[in-house]
Amino acid sequence: MRGRNYLCAMVLVCLAGGAMASDLPTHKPAPVFVPPAAPPFTWTGPSVGALGGYSWDGEEIFTNTWSHGVGRSGGFGGLAAGYDYQINNIVVGAAAEYNFSDIRGSVSPLPTYSLTTHVSSFGSVDGHLGFAFDRFQVYGLGGLALGSIQHSITLTGIETDNFSAFQTGYDWGGGVKYAFTNNWVVGAEYHAYSFGTQDFGSVGLLGPHHAREHLSAVLFSVNYLFGN
Repeated sequence: MRGRNYLCAMVLVCLAGGAMASDLPTHKPAPVFVPPAAPPFTWTGPSVGALGGYSWDGEEIFTNTWSHGVGRSGGFGGLAAGYDYQINNIVVGAAAEYNFSDIRGSVSPLPTYSLTTHVSSFGSVDGHLGFAFDRFQVYGLGGLALGSIQHSITLTGIETDNFSAFQTGYDWGGGVKYAFTNNWVVGAEYHAYSFGTQDFGSVGLLGPHHAREHLSAVLFSVNYLFGN
């Protein structure tokens, strides 16, 4: 009996000690606050920007009796807007750009006549297909080309005839761009524009003529990307 009472007393003492120990203050460090991770960068969203660059290439003029090419070159600047959608690493989108330019050229193939040409504005509406390496993207493009182009033919001592047309065609090319913040993007592109052949009126005794237009351009851009 006396042993049983002793065992009960020991159990009570252990229980009381455990309860007191649970009430003692803990020495564990406070949990460290970990801010939530920033969402990953995405190319999805609309963008607007400004661009500028340098263009070259030329015009070929044909009549019933002769033909000749006119080289031209010059600078340009304009505005652009577009929208991209990213699926994993694939980026699809569309963009439009239009530029005002001073792209000129002239030639005097014979002492009897001279040719001049001027591209006053041009641009394109393109589809894009690219591959993204996080904030860096490489892509190809192609679509509709637009341009306001003038030329003149001077027959020495006789007359000067001026012609102009707003022409359409196609363009193709490619580019790269890099987002140095979540919203600001810099880029570079190459475009080859083909405006096809346009028929024009007579030049003195030479009769009607037509002109075939083509243009190459390298442009650099700064864009603001919405969405991140």
